[in-house]
Amino acid sequence: MTSGVFYFLMLLRLAGLLGICVIAVSPAQRSSGGGTMMLSPAVVATWFTDQPAGLPVQLRLLVLWRGTPGWFLVGGGEVSGATGRDGVRHETMNYGNVRLTVSFDFATRVVSIQDKHFALKDDNVVFVDDVDSVAGPRVASTLLLGPTMPGSAGQLGEMLAPSPRIIEFLRCDAKAPNGRGQSMLDRMCLQNIGIIPKTGLSGEVLRAPQPVVVGGEQQRAQSQIPMPAPRPTTPPDTVVYSGGSVPVSPAVVATEFRMRKPGQPVQLQLLVLWRGAPGWFFNNGGSSGSSGGGSASGVRSETIKLGGLFLQVSLHEPTRVVTIQDEKLELKDNNVVFVDDVDATTGPRITGMTRVGPDIPGTGVQLGELVRPSAQIVEFLRCDAKSPTGRGQPMLDTLCERMLGIVRKEQR
Repeated sequence: MTSGVFYFLMLLRLAGLLGICVIAVSPAQRSSGGGTMMLSPAVVATWFTDQPAGLPVQLRLLVLWRGTPGWFLVGGGEVSGATGRDGVRHETMNYGNVRLTVSFDFATRVVSIQDKHFALKDDNVVFVDDVDSVAGPRVASTLLLGPTMPGSAGQLGEMLAPSPRIIEFLRCDAKAPNGRGQSMLDRMCLQNIGIIPKTGLSGEVLRAPQPVVVGGEQQRAQSQIPMPAPRPTTPPDTVVYSGGSVPVSPAVVATEFRMRKPGQPVQLQLLVLWRGAPGWFFNNGGSSGSSGGGSASGVRSETIKLGGLFLQVSLHEPTRVVTIQDEKLELKDNNVVFVDDVDATTGPRITGMTRVGPDIPGTGVQLGELVRPSAQIVEFLRCDAKSPTGRGQPMLDTLCERMLGIVRKEQR
């Protein structure tokens, strides 16, 4: 398996399936969810949620596992979880030689990390450092965040962005010591959180370091991580362009072009939805890559190598003409293009257009809030689609919720 294949599959498996789960119980009670995902160059996040009947989703526990940048890319990854009859949630993660375990009793709020127990009391975030060190993981401190989540159990990033303490811990600018997978690591915080705020405490309650009782011994939590200094900002009169390509459903990869003008919200310039057979992006080993061009000439472009296919799109901003696989199309007021049969022998074909937004809510990466109201887009995504080979189906089942906050029909 080539390194490109490895990184792509690791990203998909850990950012989606490994993973987000929704455990339904009777409507009169509550449902629980959560997941495990690579969050930043140095941190993997595990979180547990529940949703009391008729109320928003609540974050009950978030564990941030930090190690050397890229530590989770060593030796493959596997995550498994279960809920016991006593209501205790368990999660086990294996990355190379690193094995991490966490369990949480929702009733008593006792958490067990690496088989060492302590009571969270009012806090719901646990910082665990040095997970790949010889000495092993250590609990550094705890924090209260939220606990009301902004959307579904899978939309964790929106909750973390306003917390300077969490952002500092994530080490979003960290570089892997051997350079392995750095291009993927560089995009993680943007993909998963959206922004790195300069300041702001909305949603969190910082407290003095609390004694953490671990396995019956008193272990003093480290001092709070200092408030990060304000990060350099883009000049206020600069137009900022961003975008990217990522699987968003079992059958669809999305390519976005976004733009933010001074003093205005982030706007969606173009969204191309590339649809094929469910899991088509796994074909030919899942080899992947993308490259894009920016907009000094008024032309934005993206070339995607995925599943053995090369897909190309460019947008001429002044004329609103989009070129997809050398076929030109005048967008006019539209900003979404549907492309079907990308993996067919006859090649991709453009099947339609529509318009959403264009203002993107929140940080500008919250695409789900923009597309969920469109019945045409939701239908095109085929969130309930099954792979003809069954390959990667558990992950495919989570993509719509993980990426867009859309719950599959069979889960409702």
